[in-house]
Amino acid sequence: MKKIGLLLLICLPLLLAQTVVYTNAAVVAWDAVTKLADGSPVPTGDAISYEVLRAPAGNKASAVVVGETPQLQFAVTFPSEGDWVVGVRAVRTTGTERLMSDINWSDVGGTPNPFVLRYYRGPAVPGNLRLQ
Repeated sequence: MKKIGLLLLICLPLLLAQTVVYTNAAVVAWDAVTKLADGSPVPTGDAISYEVLRAPAGNKASAVVVGETPQLQFAVTFPSEGDWVVGVRAVRTTGTERLMSDINWSDVGGTPNPFVLRYYRGPAVPGNLRLQ
């Protein structure tokens, strides 16, 4: 039993590891939503779209919606330097009602490969290159 506990302690950081990608823009993708929260199929005639959000890592309360799409991917850009997370939620439109799922964030364990997007501007190109 102690060996199993030790193995879990060693493997836990690996299971919770996040990939950090250095970029100022990324295309994220997700699986289509075909069922309601109770497991029943989305009724015929209802539309499913997806809201895409971005937030500074560690501050999801300040998330902003960067777009909505019926597609299963979306390009996200970042307005300033720092670490960013991306979220997506399903939006079901039935008649005049819009119902939203919880947000699936890029940095949580439920994401197959959790990730954070890190954006830092590079320095300017040196000028006046010459022979000495």
